[in-house]
Amino acid sequence: ESNILMDFGINPAANTFSDTFPRIDRIPIPVENIDAIVISHAHLDHMGGLPLLFKYGYRGPVYMTEPTVYLMFLLLNDLYDVLQKNGVTPFFELKDLRTILQHTIPVKFGVVVDIAPDIKLTFRNAGHILGSAIIHLHIGEGLHNIVFTGDLKYDRSILLEHASTMFPRVETLITECTYGGQNDVMSPREEVENKLISLVNSTLEKNGNILIPTLAVGRAQEIMIILDNAIRNKKIPEVPIYVDGMISEVTAIHASFSNYLSKELRNAMANGFNPFKSEYVIPVKSSISKEEIAESRRNIILSPSGMLEGGPVLEYFKMIAQQEESIVIFVNYQIEGTLGSRILNGLRELTLQNSSGKVEALTIRSAIEKVDGFSGHSDRNQLLNYIRHVYTKKGPLFLVHGEAKKIQNMKKILNRIYGEYVYSPRLLETYRAL
Repeated sequence: ESNILMDFGINPAANTFSDTFPRIDRIPIPVENIDAIVISHAHLDHMGGLPLLFKYGYRGPVYMTEPTVYLMFLLLNDLYDVLQKNGVTPFFELKDLRTILQHTIPVKFGVVVDIAPDIKLTFRNAGHILGSAIIHLHIGEGLHNIVFTGDLKYDRSILLEHASTMFPRVETLITECTYGGQNDVMSPREEVENKLISLVNSTLEKNGNILIPTLAVGRAQEIMIILDNAIRNKKIPEVPIYVDGMISEVTAIHASFSNYLSKELRNAMANGFNPFKSEYVIPVKSSISKEEIAESRRNIILSPSGMLEGGPVLEYFKMIAQQEESIVIFVNYQIEGTLGSRILNGLRELTLQNSSGKVEALTIRSAIEKVDGFSGHSDRNQLLNYIRHVYTKKGPLFLVHGEAKKIQNMKKILNRIYGEYVYSPRLLETYRAL
């Protein structure tokens, strides 16, 4: 029997060091006895714990798509820098990242790879971020097929095609439920874009700034394209769009892997138009201070992290949140307990560390808005649709990756359709699929 580990992330909303990581001490086999690791995509909650596995002796192969290799290396380097800047000792050394790269094997969508004597791996497009993959494991002689969705989007976006359903057989399905709640239904895409443009225009009319905390991977590139198109089509005035943090580097990786993008973007790039280059987009360099940008007004700023948990966005937030005429617009999912989530739930008086490490009180005076619909996750209806297309009721259906109440809500619906086959595993629970 082979031992395969799918994804190994960290919890970005954890308040303690011990809550940050998966319980590596509870894996029922020694780390060095894992035969292969398969990573679905380059978000920290899916691959951020990889350095820990190598630190504790893993030296086997790690499979992921090629864009994921580049994005993972960039994000883990950034994580190392952020931890150091925040006075936290990183849980890995930079040499650990080089070791990971030496053991990483990039795999294209649709290519079948033997990852163990009794297991074949195939990646399919997940539609979540660049290079994100649904993991298909073909067990033994093919009598059992496991599909793990990772994070998926079963709807087309500006950047990517929708998640693939190209699986001849599925005996076990493991699916995410980020937006599995009863009210987790997103508005039509045109309506969502119009809301963003309207918020931008109303803020510019008041001579305010627009701060958009965003994930550096995926969401930032999509918002950049939407805003650039809006300026070109005279829907918003010609104003600078400042991008900070890793956004520029991540955008360059998107441009390098055009074959993973949506058909429209591929066609545009084949005809000589680069959607990731714009005269209005200005990467923030050392020559421009964040204070200058925040004080000069009528600027749009995109900066990670999307949940206000570290990153350069916090420096902008401290200034812009105190400007009554300005606005902070959240465009991605906010994990419960993060600063972004607490602000959306009404927090207006808070404390933050300044650059010298001192704690300062902050009162939020700016407008706070959330624009749903840009998420790289499927909403409730899209999830149900995807499950209907893929799952064949030949084995268990596992619901994971979501708040407990959302998972239970989704389970209730699916129990009516599939009966006793639906499971919602708790932490450290073990199931036998065969």
